[in-house]
Amino acid sequence: MSNAKGTDKVLAVTERVYPMDSESGQLILTVVRSTAIFSAAVTLVAILLRGGASSLLVAFAVANAATLLVVPIARGHYFMAMWPAAVWVPRWLMQSVPMRTYSQYYLWGLTQIPPILLMLHYVFERYTGPLGVLGIGVWLWQLIMLYAVVVMAARGGR
Repeated sequence: MSNAKGTDKVLAVTERVYPMDSESGQLILTVVRSTAIFSAAVTLVAILLRGGASSLLVAFAVANAATLLVVPIARGHYFMAMWPAAVWVPRWLMQSVPMRTYSQYYLWGLTQIPPILLMLHYVFERYTGPLGVLGIGVWLWQLIMLYAVVVMAARGGR
């Protein structure tokens, strides 16, 4: 930009450097993504072996949520990719366990994690963004959800 005297002012744009941009951060992300791919693949096999139309919906939801962990996308789109898994996987699992058991409350809690993570991210983005709260939280939620699916499939629920 030029001012009245004709000198140029350069606006310095400082770009944030996140921990995951470092070399060690990239290595950690590779391990996390590999774990996500492997656990999602095992879970998808367990879901599809149960058969049924609802299993296909849940398999789609799990695969959709797994893309968040494998492909870096804009954080603004997380809620769209998480929604099917956040809604359908716990509901599908709840149909497999007897009513009013500890598992029912555990599964209900799984449905609450994504909205909490999203609200924390968007409301406190300035603080939670650099820490990776949304990404780490989604990864942990995904692993817990996938574990629940595999356990339920192994028990041979309905």
